[in-house]
Amino acid sequence: MSSQKGNAKRTRPQKYQNQTVYKKDLYGTTAVTKQLDNIRIEGLCSRCTHIIEWKIKFKKYKKLTAPAICVKCSGRTIKEAYHTLCRPCAADADKCPKCCQPHHSSASSSAETSSRKLPSQSDQTTPMSLPPSKLSEEQLSSSPGKTIPALSSDEEDNSDFSGTDEDSDS
Repeated sequence: MSSQKGNAKRTRPQKYQNQTVYKKDLYGTTAVTKQLDNIRIEGLCSRCTHIIEWKIKFKKYKKLTAPAICVKCSGRTIKEAYHTLCRPCAADADKCPKCCQPHHSSASSSAETSSRKLPSQSDQTTPMSLPPSKLSEEQLSSSPGKTIPALSSDEEDNSDFSGTDEDSDS
């Protein structure tokens, strides 16, 4: 179920796909779409710029009808839709007027994630953390410390721990 919490992996491909690209001016252009095409997006971080461009491209952008209140100076000075800071406050704080994040954080956060060392496969599964039946002979011979004898095929078949000990009968 795709709406289940934490279940983000889809096991099947998308059921319905568009045959043609969406065109916002397919049935003619209106004055509103012409105005939206002429909007200049300035002073935003790259993420917010892409979001606003997407809204304009798919006719989801809604213009402001009245000036909005700036969260920093509490004045009705915001003239652009989806902004939370006015231009002077955003320029003083060097923040994106939409998401209020520092302008340099989006570039540095992507650099942090790329420079962050991911644990390799050998770091996650050390030879001593695996049961002996899962280890290869190379791992057994190269593992430091005590050596673990490999199980023979007869011992592997009798290794279902059912609670009875067959060796104690003799």
